[in-house]
Amino acid sequence: MAVKPLTATQKKVIASLARALVFGEVEKKVAGWDGFKDHMFKTDPEAAQAERALQSAVERFRKALVAEMEKRDGA
Repeated sequence: MAVKPLTATQKKVIASLARALVFGEVEKKVAGWDGFKDHMFKTDPEAAQAERALQSAVERFRKALVAEMEKRDGA
């Protein structure tokens, strides 16, 4: 199956997610920068929104995967 190139909108979402992930990495790795991610999210609401959406999607997928695995184990 061929994968089509990303649309401009998809690229924009991925860039927002990338910024969110980097903000979190910086906060964890740089001593004394506690609260950096929250500060950056205030200045970059698109990154904050993307991170929330990603966390929600991951949780939904995790639950669906567990349910499917339990279903298969019970079959």
